[in-house]
Amino acid sequence: MHSSLLVAYRRRVMIDCGLDWLGRINEVRPAAIVITHAHPDHAWGLKEGAPCPVYASAETWDVLSAYPVEQMIIPPRRRTGICGIDFEAFPVDHSTRAPAAGYRVSAGRAAFFYARFAEIELMAKERGVRAMVAFDGMEEVIP
Repeated sequence: MHSSLLVAYRRRVMIDCGLDWLGRINEVRPAAIVITHAHPDHAWGLKEGAPCPVYASAETWDVLSAYPVEQMIIPPRRRTGICGIDFEAFPVDHSTRAPAAGYRVSAGRAAFFYARFAEIELMAKERGVRAMVAFDGMEEVIP
């Protein structure tokens, strides 16, 4: 499957929904979906709609405006509560055609940073969170 992450804390929030998820989102039963950017491997699973609200930056909705989903905006650098989980968006360098956001995700006493870009290790350390980096099947946990 394309890049995706399921966060469960009382309810399930899916982060990213690539083309592989097209027609299969109901298998996960998310209460909400958060999108990092508009590339096919992160957002095109939503082309036929979603059973829940979908959150993304205003720039991402500019690219995906025709998608038949309930479009919710996550403003940059402001905590947004989604199903009991806080998401804070940070603009990151990834693509000029599809501006991207990384998210500080926190619930209870746990927090991590999720993004699709090469500088994730530096940003995670700067924000004092644990992060798991996954690049093409290689995974590394950052203490």
